[in-house]
Amino acid sequence: MKRITDADLNALSSFDRLSALARYDLTDPDLVAELDAIAASTAERLRQPIAMTNLMLDSAAVVRGSYGLDGYGDAVNVPIEWSFCVRAVRSGRPQVVPDMSRDPEEHDNPLVVHQGVRSYAGVPLSTPDGQVIGTHCVIGLEPREFTDAELAALSTAAADVLSTLERYAKR
Repeated sequence: MKRITDADLNALSSFDRLSALARYDLTDPDLVAELDAIAASTAERLRQPIAMTNLMLDSAAVVRGSYGLDGYGDAVNVPIEWSFCVRAVRSGRPQVVPDMSRDPEEHDNPLVVHQGVRSYAGVPLSTPDGQVIGTHCVIGLEPREFTDAELAALSTAAADVLSTLERYAKR
């Protein structure tokens, strides 16, 4: 299982980062519906069964906007230790794992072992003030490489997510 370092926890617990995340009304059903639509479009464009927007708290990734998570209810919270998105949030750069079962950090992740997740591509969501609050990502059930064009499409979708979030910023 991937080890979450003190540096990871410090980055995730940053007051500035959590304050930036708190600016958004994440419970607004219209926001979630718009993020669901972006996720559906992303999944279709990248031909992946699952797409989502993950917003990273200090101890969990909260899914707000998803496609392909049928049976998981309205909100899915994933412990930080299980979240594939931690690396993208930590680095502020896109993260691609073509085969989770061969990845040293993820091969024994319960989502890989028990749910059959095999591939991941995620793009960080950076607020206008530069805080990385989460990711927009796709997950596959087969090992898969992602092309530069697909990563560009994922980045475009992440920009759409950020624009949508900004419309729901608390005033």
